[in-house]
Amino acid sequence: MERRAAKRKNIHCLDIEHVIDNHTLKKICSRAQIVDTSTEGFLIVVERDDLLDQDLRSSLNLDSLKETSLSLYVPFMDLELDGTVGLTRHIGKGTFEVLVKFSEDTPKYWRECLMDLLPEPDEI
Repeated sequence: MERRAAKRKNIHCLDIEHVIDNHTLKKICSRAQIVDTSTEGFLIVVERDDLLDQDLRSSLNLDSLKETSLSLYVPFMDLELDGTVGLTRHIGKGTFEVLVKFSEDTPKYWRECLMDLLPEPDEI
């Protein structure tokens, strides 16, 4: 039985720049990619080489980022997204998945419109 309540969309990987901790204004990584999205949040993939914090780079664990408020910039859409880190997971060979939940103050209708605007795999 499918337990996901939020509508999901298979998207073309979108490059992200400037992933920043909103509280410390410190850059976490130089780039990443959005690989999956829903109206509740999005999944990003980060390579170890793109992590800027030496503590994070030397570890196979990004759990210290949980509940961190982030801002990230999607240059393809000239769009800045805000969210909170939910889950993190090392998927092998220095690659991490980070689940980011949209900020609570992000209106649902805006998230639904964003889903419509995100490119599908064959669009780009």
